[in-house]
Amino acid sequence: MHTGYTHTYMSESENTEQTQSVTVNTNYARFAILLLAANFALTGYAIASLINIQEVTSSMTPTEVRTVTVTTPTEEGEELAQ
Repeated sequence: MHTGYTHTYMSESENTEQTQSVTVNTNYARFAILLLAANFALTGYAIASLINIQEVTSSMTPTEVRTVTVTTPTEEGEELAQ
């Protein structure tokens, strides 16, 4: 399998036989596309998970709130002020 792209450029004077050859490795472009696809998939998964967490917490019913009063013993000689 050929993994490169070769393009031949003609020199300024078309009458001469000199040409320049440039080879571009396309494996780097393929790897970059795969990274972009993975990034897109993971970002979509993270956003979907955050939305699901938000939906679960917003659908929860609030629990009963109880107030507990704690009294501490007073020092000797102090009277309780009520």
